[in-house]
Amino acid sequence: MSVRGTTVARALRMPIPILARKLTQRGRALTHRLMADTTWRTDGVTPELLRALRDGGHSRFFVHPADRSAVVAAVRAHEPESVAATLRAADEVCAHRVPLLGRGAVELGDPIDWHRDPVSGLRWQLRHHSTIDYLDLERPSDVRVVWELSRCHHWVTLGRAYWLTGDEHYAAEFAAQWESWMAANPPGFGVNWTCAMEAAIRAI
Repeated sequence: MSVRGTTVARALRMPIPILARKLTQRGRALTHRLMADTTWRTDGVTPELLRALRDGGHSRFFVHPADRSAVVAAVRAHEPESVAATLRAADEVCAHRVPLLGRGAVELGDPIDWHRDPVSGLRWQLRHHSTIDYLDLERPSDVRVVWELSRCHHWVTLGRAYWLTGDEHYAAEFAAQWESWMAANPPGFGVNWTCAMEAAIRAI
């Protein structure tokens, strides 16, 4: 007997109330799965832009480099407010102001100190990660702020702005920040190496 046949036979031997409950649970799970599978694809995107992206181009997954001009034109035509918001956010990043953990735009200074908590102003020492107690409850600084900064999510904003405009200023800012982070965080030294999960997030 096939797997499906075995499942049906087992279901038919169940008491009616239990079978009804299981069918209801399966139905809800299927509905949720179908909705989740489709809503994330269109959330916040106009139907016109979706059609433009679907009907043209060489790729249905990642955008093919040959499609860049057409995709940028479609995004600018159908999502001008989103484009403007992206460029504003990128300009903030270039000015070293980035949102951190729901605190809104936080001033990072120039140059960026990757070991300094920009909220409390306290700085973590640059020493071997094994000697840093980031769980020290006596220290009035939240290590998560420094970690969040070094996850460098704001670099994605620079990439989006560069992709939309071709403005080398955004690419140059990314390169400068990347080189700055690498120089300030030699492998194994500093608070940004104290947690394996943080290194994994940066790798991704």
